[in-house]
Amino acid sequence: MNVRSSFLLPFTLSAFGVVAEQPGLFEKPVRLVYGDPQTIAPMMGPAMTVDWDRDGLLDLVGRNHWWPEPPKWWRNTGEKHDGMPLFELGGLADLDDQKYGDPSCTMIGDLDRDGVADAVLGNASGYQWFADVTTQGVRRFEKRGMLQAALGGNLPHPQKGEEVPCCWLTDFDGDGRTDLLAGTRSVGLAERYLPQTNGIGFGKGWRDGTWLARDVTATIWLHRNVGDNQNPKFTHGSLVRTEPAGRAITFFDRAEPVVADFDEDGVPDLLVGTIDRAVVFLNIGRDGLTPRLDGGHALTFDGKEGLPYQNRTFYAFRDSDGLMRLRLGGPIASEAVQLDKKNPFAFGPVRPIPFRNAELRMDDMTVPDAVDWDGDGKIDLIVGGQDGWILFYKNVDPAGGPGRWAAPVWVQADGRPISLYRKECLQGPVEWMWGHSNPTVEDWDADGDLDLICGSMIETFLWFENIGTRTKPNLTARGPLRCGDGKGEPVSAAWRTRPGVGDLDGDGLPDLVGANGEGRLCWWRRYRDPAGDLRLAPAATPLSSEGEPFVITGDWRHTGRAKIVVCDWDHDGKKDIICSPVINVKDQYFFKNEGTRDGKLLLQRDDHRIKLRNVNFPAFVHYQMCEPVDLDRDGTWEVLAGFDRGYIYYWDD
Repeated sequence: MNVRSSFLLPFTLSAFGVVAEQPGLFEKPVRLVYGDPQTIAPMMGPAMTVDWDRDGLLDLVGRNHWWPEPPKWWRNTGEKHDGMPLFELGGLADLDDQKYGDPSCTMIGDLDRDGVADAVLGNASGYQWFADVTTQGVRRFEKRGMLQAALGGNLPHPQKGEEVPCCWLTDFDGDGRTDLLAGTRSVGLAERYLPQTNGIGFGKGWRDGTWLARDVTATIWLHRNVGDNQNPKFTHGSLVRTEPAGRAITFFDRAEPVVADFDEDGVPDLLVGTIDRAVVFLNIGRDGLTPRLDGGHALTFDGKEGLPYQNRTFYAFRDSDGLMRLRLGGPIASEAVQLDKKNPFAFGPVRPIPFRNAELRMDDMTVPDAVDWDGDGKIDLIVGGQDGWILFYKNVDPAGGPGRWAAPVWVQADGRPISLYRKECLQGPVEWMWGHSNPTVEDWDADGDLDLICGSMIETFLWFENIGTRTKPNLTARGPLRCGDGKGEPVSAAWRTRPGVGDLDGDGLPDLVGANGEGRLCWWRRYRDPAGDLRLAPAATPLSSEGEPFVITGDWRHTGRAKIVVCDWDHDGKKDIICSPVINVKDQYFFKNEGTRDGKLLLQRDDHRIKLRNVNFPAFVHYQMCEPVDLDRDGTWEVLAGFDRGYIYYWDD
């Protein structure tokens, strides 16, 4: 049952000839949770590994990327789930005084060598120093000040990037004092990454397959401690280099340092976590006070070098079996285990870390579609996000409401999880690892089951046909939607757009709605050719009563990104269009369907018909979506919305 298809929607008042009074102001959002505290699920979360409560077990600590909530710690229960350590929420981690930051900026070690844990956290002004003021039980940290430079003043960051450097505390030069390793991130993104001449957008930024602006770089720097243990002071930093050519360790966009003895020779090696892989540089000796590093070894995970997610926190340690474990934080908190100490660079598969009573979030820029995916009469969630995966959250509420959800499973096509990434896109190579999956579920081929239409970071819409049944979907990839006769041409649409699908002209066939590269609302009408096959007409622009087209997206960096849905919002029997507004505009774009005239779709625009209120952190940074749903089955719409940091909110009417 697709909740937006009127012929399948139960208990709608309009079905009995009574027009429901549809509210437009939604003021009481509820964050979706799994509902059952015993649910075990993966989660967007931390990776820093510390015995936070001093019970002898290694816990997880951190905060979500760019999230204005205090850090949390997740207790190691001592139990196993599917062979992996099981964690549950311990509480807030009293670690720092920031309200806005990144978990991988924080590192815990013994900075002043007094046997008490310290924490160093990068912020815009430099590096904050916190000391553990407890000796038993749960740790608690208090601020000691800023790390100081040997030349005086606060220790500055080695390079300015879009994000502050991440750090690691270790005696890297072997002189008995704790040094600071810093990894820069996204250097050049804010200033010179995007083309400054003609901007970016549809048909801009690239020439002959080459990106016109600069690369985004990341490097590793060593700040040597040249003070003493009680009063550490640090050099401004030198680039960490490798043998034999003395090349600086440089990666695309992200480089996070982790120090651990990978080959068990008694000296620390350097692991660098990057945007899509992890590389170990073995310590092959010292030249004076400078460690000598070899040329690097890419870790393999289940035989492959690449990492499946955009990881933002790396942590490595040796477990009780003597094997190295690599923890990965970010969109999905994950772990990989070394297969054999004799081959230190070969790890098993990257697996999600299990959490009991997990938070219901898995990825940034969450885009939920409310639909009865498995045909059991309850509205489920099909959810996309920044990393390009698509997840199925089964509704297990006895009443079919929003209170109980099963742990998510990856939506598959052709026997493999759908993963939309590694494509050229208009914002350049820094974006190519982010798939930006934007799913819409409808019966696209009118065969009685539900298919998947998906926008992404590429400038078209992809179709995944259901070749299974209504109750047991089985998807196969059919490539981009095509318009015109014969094989047709791929639909050309703005990137990162969620398409709307529904019958707008009343002919019983599902049409397609999206935005083109110029930001105009577009309508691709469905029809049958003389042979009875379904076809998609070339794009047309719906018009206002004055004959004007509608612009629904911004320009330059803000082009595309629209989240569109087709539904009968006002219960008058005709499908309307709802569209997320451009960045920093609060209310939804509502387009009332006024019917067709001379083959043209006429719409009446109302920019204040649908108002979502009272989500204050950080709501609608990249978009403000609106997903109509009737979970309480009273015949009027409620609203779901996904957010930048992985949460999904529900507004009752």
